Parts: sequence; structure tokens; C-alpha cells
Amino acid sequence: MDNIRKQLIVFLLSVVISDSVSATRMESDFSEAGDGVSIHGTITDAGSGEYIYGANIVLKGTRFGAVSNIEGFYSVPKIVPGQYTLLITFIGYARFEKIINVQPGYSGREDVELAAKDLIGREVVVTGEKSEFEKTIKTSTVSVNPIKIKTLPQIGEVDLFRALQFLPGVMSQNDFSAGLLVRGGNTDQNLILLDGITVYNPSHLGGFFSTFITDGLREAELIKGGYTAEYGGRLSSVLDIKTKDGNNKRIAGSGEISLISSKMLIEGPIANGGWLFAARRTYIDKALDGARKLGISDFDFPYYFFDIQANIYQDLTPNDRLRISAYFGSDVLDWRAATAFIDWGNETFSTRWRHLFSNRLFSTFMIARSKFEANFNFGGDDAFIGLDKVRDWTLKADLTYFRTENHQINFGTEIKDLNVEFKQTFDERELIRIIQKPIFSAVYFNSKWNPDSWIIQSGLRSTFYNDAVDKLTFSPRLSVKKLLNPLTALNFSIGRYYQYIYTFNDEFSSFTIIDQWFAIDESVPLQFADQIMFGFETKLTENINFTLEPYYKNMHNLLVGRPQLATFDEQLINPTVSDVFVETDAEAFGVEFFLEKTSGRLNGNLSYTYSYVIKQIENEPKYWANWDRRNVFKGVLNFNKSTNTEFGFAWTYSSGLPFTQQIGTYPYWEPGYTVPEYQLIPGTRNNARLPFSNRLDFSVTKHKRFSSWKMDYYFQIVNVFNRKNIFAVFWNTDEVEKGNPAERSDLRGFPLIPTFGIRAEF
Repeated sequence: MDNIRKQLIVFLLSVVISDSVSATRMESDFSEAGDGVSIHGTITDAGSGEYIYGANIVLKGTRFGAVSNIEGFYSVPKIVPGQYTLLITFIGYARFEKIINVQPGYSGREDVELAAKDLIGREVVVTGEKSEFEKTIKTSTVSVNPIKIKTLPQIGEVDLFRALQFLPGVMSQNDFSAGLLVRGGNTDQNLILLDGITVYNPSHLGGFFSTFITDGLREAELIKGGYTAEYGGRLSSVLDIKTKDGNNKRIAGSGEISLISSKMLIEGPIANGGWLFAARRTYIDKALDGARKLGISDFDFPYYFFDIQANIYQDLTPNDRLRISAYFGSDVLDWRAATAFIDWGNETFSTRWRHLFSNRLFSTFMIARSKFEANFNFGGDDAFIGLDKVRDWTLKADLTYFRTENHQINFGTEIKDLNVEFKQTFDERELIRIIQKPIFSAVYFNSKWNPDSWIIQSGLRSTFYNDAVDKLTFSPRLSVKKLLNPLTALNFSIGRYYQYIYTFNDEFSSFTIIDQWFAIDESVPLQFADQIMFGFETKLTENINFTLEPYYKNMHNLLVGRPQLATFDEQLINPTVSDVFVETDAEAFGVEFFLEKTSGRLNGNLSYTYSYVIKQIENEPKYWANWDRRNVFKGVLNFNKSTNTEFGFAWTYSSGLPFTQQIGTYPYWEPGYTVPEYQLIPGTRNNARLPFSNRLDFSVTKHKRFSSWKMDYYFQIVNVFNRKNIFAVFWNTDEVEKGNPAERSDLRGFPLIPTFGIRAEF
């Protein structure tokens, strides 16, 4: 097996090198144009000044064109001199055309503002020019924005993670978790980036909300596998979230009130840039407190969370933008009646400089700090106290060189300084203390080459991690797209991925509230995965897309908690990773079908996923992973009855999760105790399976306009059929001493929940 892995790395390295050499030879194909003959610029929204990602830029009647990147930048190098019509299109915006004269030595800048247009009730007609579909590889990649997210039925306000869970190959652990399980990987195998900053615990208690305020987002791209060498440190997927910069045209804002939360956003211009401020808070604690004072209920649950997001940017020159962004969020449960106090949250702060070195060399530089901290206190000062903290300083540089019209190179570097702390005490006695301070750095190189009807994207990432057996690793990546015609393509992707930090994974429990992070050390081998994916994608019509994607993922050296550490009879002070965790391997494979209608009065998507996730701990028998689901059907439907009324349906039908059937109990006497505790005797790990799960959500939204205000009134029903879906089980041994067997109790998902709310924009 090791020889196969070595052969894979050698093969991918040879492809990376040969791709770059072949692209260099293609330089001669453009010898009729001088290096300085080019056109470049940025594409922005005319109403807000926000960058537009994915706009198609073409010179009509030629092969010359480009696609705007996440910063709205494009470059069309090595143009043959002459007169052209510059055409720029993007769904949801009016097309832009302009005649330009390209002279020898010309290096022109064309910054373009696109005017938004309403697409409700309309079919989209796409021009026959070369499009993003023919220029990019987006294997297993889905982009979403706030407009798409708002069409889905939700609990209370709309949420990014809930929207992503309706995609094929993406699941949640249960109704009460916003964590993402992507193609057989656990939640800690997803790299969650907020403006390039790693976010370590991206959800709030109860799973109703992720930590991201939807109205403050510009674009979110989920890469379910096969991601480029730009990204590293995770085995399964990347969620790259970009927030809005801030409106540089006018003061604008929005607000929303629902049964359980409220939020607001305001943005506007300042000097040569813009600013944005957004905030959100739940008021479950206030509502229950009011109900107690009115005598309606005596239930007490003093829990709330809040999120704050702020950005400001300035265009220092036409080629330089400086952006500062910050996020702060916290969950607080101060339950004095139960002598319990828990608070946890994320903080991020970054400074980002975007610089254009030339019309063909684009760059961004960032320095950022991210912190996740959780504090626990049960029973007061003399009882259980816990701390879990991750502090991450990151320095990053990303550069893009538009070498020719058919060849683009990306390269960069990243340095991370981590500090991980995990402490627990009981009755003033320290039980466990883990302090880790790893440092790792990486360099990467990507090459995208478009010869004729092919797209070949190769890359290599090299990482140095100072506290590992294998300190230096190489991660080759390769993706290939073959265009069968302008509307149909075949895809292929293969690569290796490494992971250096991970969360505590309890194989005997599928229900977790807060991620507890740890880092790899020299006592265990590195976690790594080899992935291979195929794909078929086609446009059945201009706005109906179909994709078919089989995949296989082989994961090694995953870490799970040792079962004997459920109680701490001995102190663990700065133990090695192997003292606390045991290694496992896993395989994930499946096939996804996805049919999507992107526009029109009736739009939405339908998907089916057939998959397996198999794990093995040391020499034990193989077993189904806790999150293995064999069959998953999903559907999202939006019907625009008129420009003022919109109906939404979201449906999920899936196989049940596996669980471990208990076969008996035995008495266990703690030292000094005269009454035994009854311990469970488990059967084969995950030897049984829960019933299938079925859930349908519904929403209706009314759109109103009052002068410059846009108002949305929505009513939602979660779990329309009131299905009692089971997501986990636990066993009660209270009656065992009376001669009764341990009794199984089921943990169920949401019942039927109606909600309503109001959104407003100005």
C-alpha cells in the first residue's frame, strides 16, 4: 500500500511539472501579440460597489476572454491589436457592451459597474459567448449567496449552514447541529474560512444558527473535494466565505425580527471606501423570563448568543485596497438554578491588502488572528471547571499571474502559529492539562491551462509542521475537465490532503455540543487522505443543470478518544496524543445525482446520494461510522406565484443512522461505595440502524415595497408532517437493580414548529 501511495505522489508531481512545461511551450501560440497588449480591470455592482465574482468577460467574436475572481478582478493578456466589442455578463445583472480600440503596446484598464435587474418570474437567456463553464473547473464546487439562501424554509432567520445541508453529499449530524458532514468526513475535516481566516467552532448551541450573519455575506463557496493547493490542513472540504466590503455608494441597511432572534445591518461610504456593521442576538432567555413573570410558564433556560461583524476598507490607489475586518460572537448559558455556567465563542481580526503589481499580476496579503475559547463550570468553584482554547495567528500571501489567455498561475505561502489549551479540574484537583504550541508553514503552486477543449489544473502544496514525525509533506493535486461541447463536460480530480489539528471524537456518542480542538504531535502519524472523483455535468437547457459525481476517499490515522478516558482515575498532565487518542482508518465512497433549475417562476433542485462510510479501529472489525447514511434524497422547490408572493418547500428523506445495540449490563463498585453502578455491555460497534428520517419544511413570503424600503413578511413551518425522527439513542440503567433490563430512550428531532418574521431593507 505504501508503494501505491508513493507511486501516486510521483505521478501527480510529474503531471504538475509537465503541465507547467507544456503551458510554457504554448507561449509561442501568442507570438503575434506583444506582452504589453492587454486589458484588465474590476467588475462591481453599480448599486453598492461590491465586487462581482464569476462575471464573464469576452471580446466578441474572438477566443479572448476571462472570468472575474473573488475580488472582481480580471485580466485578458496578449490581445491581438484591433477594434473589439467588450461584453460583460453575469446572471442577475444587465449586460454591458463597449467598443474598445486596442493599439500595439496598449495596456488598458476597464473598470465596469453592472446594474442589477430583477429575475423573479423570468427565464434567463445566456449569450453564446465562451462562458465560465468553459473556462473553469468547479468539480464538486457549489457557490451560494444571500439571495439563494433566503429562498429556503428555515427556523427563524435564514442561515448559511442550513442552506448547504440541502446539497448532495452534505449532511448535518442531527436537527440540533449546524455542523457539516461532507462526503463521509467528520465535522472537523472541513476548513471553514471567513475572509481567509480559520473559524474553529462555526455554530451556536442547538444548531439553529451558524456563526455567520447571512446579510453580511457576499459569497460562499463550498468545495466538497478536489480543492486546489491554495487550501490545506483538512481532509474533506473547504467552505470559503467572503463578507461584504461595505456600500461605497450610499447609506443602506437591513433588519429582521423573528420569534427567537433579531438582527440588523448598516453600511455606507467613507472617504475612498466603505464600511459595514452587522449584529444579531437571540432572546430566548428574555422571552422565557417574561413568560415566568406573567405566570404563563415556570420553565427557566437562561441562554442567549450574539454575533457582531464589522468591516472597513479604503482604496489607497487604483491598484491598492486596504481592508480591516473583525468578527466577535459568544454563547452564554448562565443557569444558576442548575449551578451551570458555559460560555464559548469565536473572535477574528484581519488586515488585508489587495495590490495590483501589473495588469497581469494580482495579489492579496493578509495578517489575521482567530481565537476560539470555551469555559465550563458545573457545581460552583469546587466542582467541575473546564477550559478549551485555540489561538491562531496567520500570515498569508496569494498571487495570481495571468500568463496568457489560456494559462493562469497561482502561488503563495502561509504561516500559522497555534496555541491549543485544554484543561479540566474537579474539586480543585487538576485532572487533565494539555498545552500545545505548534507552528507550521506552507507554500503552494497552481497552474490552470486551457488548451482547446481541455482544462488542466495541477498544483502542489508543501507543508512544514514542527511537531510531527513527518515534518515535511507534499500534497500534489490534479483536476481535468474535458468539454464535449459548450454545454457538456467530463471531470476528473485526484489528490492528497493532510490534517494537523482535530476535534475530540467519541465513537460511542453521536451527539456533541462544542468542538474540542487538539493538535498532532510526534507520538502519532499524520492524518492524511487520498481522494479521487469523477464527474459529468451538462446544461439540459440554458437554466437547467445536471451533474453526476462518483467519489472515493481513503482516510488514514484519524484519531478518536480512548473509551477508558470516559472517567479520569489518574491525572493527565501534558500527555502525548497517543495517551489520549487511538488511531483509526476510514473509507468513504458514493455517487451523487444533482438536478437544478436556476431561474424562472418555478426553480429549485433535486438530489440523490448513495454512499458508505466504513471505519476501523486498530485490529477491531470494520464498522459503519456514526454518520453513515446509505440513501439520501433531497429537494428544494421555490414557486414565485407573483412578484409579491413566493412559496418554498424543502424536503429530506434519508436512511437511519447506525448505533450500538446494548446486550446487557454488569455491576461495578467504585472504591468506597457500597452500592454498585451498572455498566452497559455493548454489542458489535454500530451493529444496528435507526429508522429512516423524513422531513418537509414549508415557507410563504410576501414582498412589499414602501418608497425606498423593501419589506418581506414570512411564515414558516418546520417538519410539516410532525415526523418523530430519531437521530440517537441512550440507555437508562436506573431499573436494572430491580431486575429490569436497561431501557432504550430515543432522542428525536424537531417536532412541527411554526415561525414567522419580518425582514426589511433600505
